[in-house]
Amino acid sequence: MYSISASIIRWLLIACFNCISGFIFSQLLHSITFGLTQFAFGKYLDEHVENKYFPFAHGIYAALALSLGSGILTIVSGYLYSISPSFSFRYGINLCSLFDSMLFIKFST
Repeated sequence: MYSISASIIRWLLIACFNCISGFIFSQLLHSITFGLTQFAFGKYLDEHVENKYFPFAHGIYAALALSLGSGILTIVSGYLYSISPSFSFRYGINLCSLFDSMLFIKFST
């Protein structure tokens, strides 16, 4: 949940501030969120997947989540950016907020 919350803050920074220091700070948050996500998924795999299947499970994650997911979201963001530059950032904020809310509900009960 920390990763998604930091992503929301990162998208807000990019959408609201038009200065280099805000962008640099958002990139710092991006590195933290990406690292936390990778760590969390590695921990999940370690706990739920047998060692002999670990490389395959990680490969599927890398192919679907990092490649296919990024490709699809890039197309959607590009379309929204062509309408208005702020739309793509608002889309990122809303998407992260949705997943953050779903995780909060799941783990708080």
